[in-house]
Amino acid sequence: MPCWIHRGLVPGFRLVGCLCLLVSAARSAAVLDNSDIRVTVMGEGVEATTLLALAERAEQEVEYQLGIPDKPLDHLVFSLTDTAPTRYGNRTVVGIGKDLPLGQITQRVVLALILRRLPPASTFSAPDPPANRLNWVAAGISFGVLHATQFQPGPGRVNYLPARQLFNSGRYPSLAGLLNNPVEPRAELIFTLYSLHCHLLLTVLSSGPRNLAGQPPPVLQACKLIASGSPPLQAFSLCVGNRRRLDESLQEWYQREALAVSRRGRRPDSAREILADVRSLESVALVLPGNAFQSTRTVVPLEQLPKTLKLYDLDSRVALQLASEFLDLVKEAPPLLHEPLAEYIGALQRLSRGKTWGFGRRVRRARQELEAQVQRQEEISAYTDGLEDALLTTDQLFPYFLQAW
Repeated sequence: MPCWIHRGLVPGFRLVGCLCLLVSAARSAAVLDNSDIRVTVMGEGVEATTLLALAERAEQEVEYQLGIPDKPLDHLVFSLTDTAPTRYGNRTVVGIGKDLPLGQITQRVVLALILRRLPPASTFSAPDPPANRLNWVAAGISFGVLHATQFQPGPGRVNYLPARQLFNSGRYPSLAGLLNNPVEPRAELIFTLYSLHCHLLLTVLSSGPRNLAGQPPPVLQACKLIASGSPPLQAFSLCVGNRRRLDESLQEWYQREALAVSRRGRRPDSAREILADVRSLESVALVLPGNAFQSTRTVVPLEQLPKTLKLYDLDSRVALQLASEFLDLVKEAPPLLHEPLAEYIGALQRLSRGKTWGFGRRVRRARQELEAQVQRQEEISAYTDGLEDALLTTDQLFPYFLQAW
């Protein structure tokens, strides 16, 4: 059995639950296929079954980071040979190999899943292929594939405690080093720590204000810029945009954001992030009817939504859409914030049924309660983080990481 399958069975590598279940249920076939993610594996037995399961798990993580594609993806065909990628029409055959470490196999699968989302088709075989400059993205996503804890279907949750312990001792990696000098998966311990920092970097990049409708996720924006020829550090800086202070270097911004993000896993979002998202939803963008040739775009405060809907005879379904967006926040928010968010949802649902009386009062009450619970949640988080940092030392938890570092 190839060494990377053996390593998938040891504690610490969480690959689609447990690979031993896949081994016992291995299918014997020359070709394995998943039409939902447009991936085929050429091979048979345990190796092919495990590779398909790895691709399915990796596609979940890639979709979480890069978003749902806006057009059908090319079909990927993975083979167990170690050959260069070859394109045939809308299909690309990628040689993955067999006798390689699990991290190296995962990196190759993830990189192929990323590249098929990027134009042009020559990204697999260009003289300076973007794959060489996207290794930091692939490493970060690979860490999520191998080490995230899954409580439900979809992307898992990553514990950034190893990184936070290093940050607390003042040890930050160079941002330029993470982007421009990737660690090879062959160096397994060092690659694990490198890929953890890359996953944290992807989370930092994605943790800004919510995107406008139709705007791609920040990680996908960065990948497209890199694929078009931009150096990774320049692409990253462009995606950060005005989130950085004028007197702050990119490295300083990264250290500030990385420390904050390292205090949580991927879910739930921090209370302060949820509050920022609510502030954004409270400014409601509307298209008002104009003359025969043009309409007017405007933004109104949430409390004034009933008056605006009535004044311009607008469809009340906009209130249901807003309620749906608040419901999405409930799924991401800490439990203390659920009740005030439910107040917003209840007020909007009443408005969608034409019940406008007391809407503004309900919104103000929900806002006041939300702000109080955010403050309480931050106090609880600060207390538990302090206990964790005081009682758990880096040497106790991560001796192998620190030896590699």
